[in-house]
Amino acid sequence: MQIHEIDLHYHAGQERQHKALREHLAHAVSTGRKILGVTDHYDLYLPGNEDNAETIYPRSIDGLLAYAAELRSLKNEFPSLAVYFAPEIGADIRFSDIPDAVHAVSDYFICEPPAVVADKKENTERRVERLSQIAAFSKRTEKPVFLAHPFRSAVDRRLVKNPIEPAIVGMRTRASISDYGAEEVSDFFLQDIVLLAKESARLGIPLEINGETHHRIRVTNLPAPLTLLWAAYFIMKQYGASFVPGSDQHDFWIGRHGAYVPYDCFSAIGVTAEAIRFLTWPLFDDACCLHNFHPLV
Repeated sequence: MQIHEIDLHYHAGQERQHKALREHLAHAVSTGRKILGVTDHYDLYLPGNEDNAETIYPRSIDGLLAYAAELRSLKNEFPSLAVYFAPEIGADIRFSDIPDAVHAVSDYFICEPPAVVADKKENTERRVERLSQIAAFSKRTEKPVFLAHPFRSAVDRRLVKNPIEPAIVGMRTRASISDYGAEEVSDFFLQDIVLLAKESARLGIPLEINGETHHRIRVTNLPAPLTLLWAAYFIMKQYGASFVPGSDQHDFWIGRHGAYVPYDCFSAIGVTAEAIRFLTWPLFDDACCLHNFHPLV
């Protein structure tokens, strides 16, 4: 099995714009996916978040359960695809507020970190605390979890939601991602990546290598931030962090083929599909056997 065949972060719920759920699964097959984690933002199903936007499922826990039920009803139509249901839990959601009914229908959970602010120390402390909360939630529910797009909000702050600083435009790439130091990478992403890597390793919480985050960097036309992103993951790997692949695709249509699983980053940091320890959870056993893939134990 190859990295691009594993997509553990694939949206197909309330934010569907053009296609039915069945078409999202068919698209996953047509784009080479074999292990698929179908998700949606949990907060889109919470009372109090109503707005004027039309939704596919009711804005309630019953709506989330209906989404999970529809997904289950379609699984047999796609025998080459191992499909899982994995709600994405926002950083402001208290895990104690998630009802047992959601635990029961979920195969695993995607957990967002707090957004970064200007202070690196504060960001690191908040994210370390969230990792501990995520680990406790996993232990309580006996469901696997991973930390979603750990560098997304820093990328947004540096490259998307604010004017790009001239110093970033003038950055030059280096011959190898191993030429970057942990401190300069931490400064760019506004978090202590060494401490976070150590904590994720200690707690057994994998970090996502996220396709949509890659996309947001690539469209800036600046190569240096992309190599900084790869360097961040490379350094975190040295301190014991493990990783999962996710496209974070939200939609697709003719002329826009959605988001990709960032296999290029995995290749750059030297992580193969066989090293995805997240897939050693028992729930993935059938999928791994189905696709002649033998994860590490």
